Amino acid sequence: MELIIRTSILNYIRATVILLEQLVNDEQYIG
Repeated sequence: MELIIRTSILNYIRATVILLEQLVNDEQYIG
């Protein structure tokens, strides 16, 4: 059970990082 929770947390963090990178890239393109 702990493994599933840990994996879901890692996936959530990874998705958040990807979204942040996309936002940064969009700002760079606009600039």
